[in-house]
Amino acid sequence: MSRFKWQEVTLSRVSKAVGRRIFSLPDLISWYFSPIGKKNRRRLKELRDSISGRNVLLMANGPSLRSVDFADYEGHFKIGLNRISLLEEEGDVQCNVVVCVNELVLEQFSDEFKRNELVFANWSKRNIFKNIDNIVFLRLSSRVYDKFSFEISNAVYSGGTVTYVALQVALYLGADAVDIVGLDHSFKDGGIPNKSEVREREVDSDHFHPDYFPKGAVWQLPDLVRSEYAYRIAKDAFESRCVSVTDRTINGKCDVFQKT
Repeated sequence: MSRFKWQEVTLSRVSKAVGRRIFSLPDLISWYFSPIGKKNRRRLKELRDSISGRNVLLMANGPSLRSVDFADYEGHFKIGLNRISLLEEEGDVQCNVVVCVNELVLEQFSDEFKRNELVFANWSKRNIFKNIDNIVFLRLSSRVYDKFSFEISNAVYSGGTVTYVALQVALYLGADAVDIVGLDHSFKDGGIPNKSEVREREVDSDHFHPDYFPKGAVWQLPDLVRSEYAYRIAKDAFESRCVSVTDRTINGKCDVFQKT
C-alpha cells in the first residue's frame, strides 16, 4: 500500500511540513534539558508497565462507539481519545486514561482535559496546562516517517491518528491485550487530509457525538492512508511482544487488525 496519494503532495504541504520541523527544535531541546521536561520524562518512566497484565479497551471516536455495550468490558483498563469526555458525561463509561495530541482539540477544548484522571497531551501545548497534576506530556517525533515507539519517554509517532499514539501508550503501560472499539475508519466529509478547515455542518456525523466538532470549530480531515500504514506498523510491534490487538468495532472499515 502506498504511503502517499501523490496528487495530495503539494509544494505548500511540503514547505509547511519542513517549517513544523524547524519550529519544533525548541520543544525538542526543552523536552530533554528543561526542569519541566526532565520531570515529565521521569513521570513517564514511572508509568512503564504500570498496568501490566491487564486487558485494555481502546475507544476510538467513530459513530459506532455509541452502540458499544460497555458492560462487556467492565474489567478492562479504558483508554479514551480526544473528546471522550462527551461520552463520559452521559455516565455509561469512565476512562482511566485519555490521550490527545491534536493541537486544535487541545486548544479549543482544553477545559475538558482538566477533569480526567490522567491525560497524555501534546508537549507542544504544555503552556495551556501549567501546574495541572493530571496531565503528562508526550513529544511527537518530527521525523517524516512513522515508527512505533517502545520508549514513549523519548517520543511517540503520530501515524496521522491519535489511535496510533494510544496504541504506543497502551503497550508501554503494559497491556496484556488490546480490544479496539469505535474505529469506524470512514468519513462522510471529503477534502485534503490534515488541512485545517472551519466546520460548517450543524451536526458532526463522523464522530460519536453530534457536537464533537461543532459548527465553527476548526478541524482537520484525517489521513486514512497514513493511518492504515501506521496500524500495520503497530500490528507488527504488538506481535513482536506477543500482545494481541483485536478490532471489535461494529462494521468498522479498517482491515488491519484481527476482527471478531
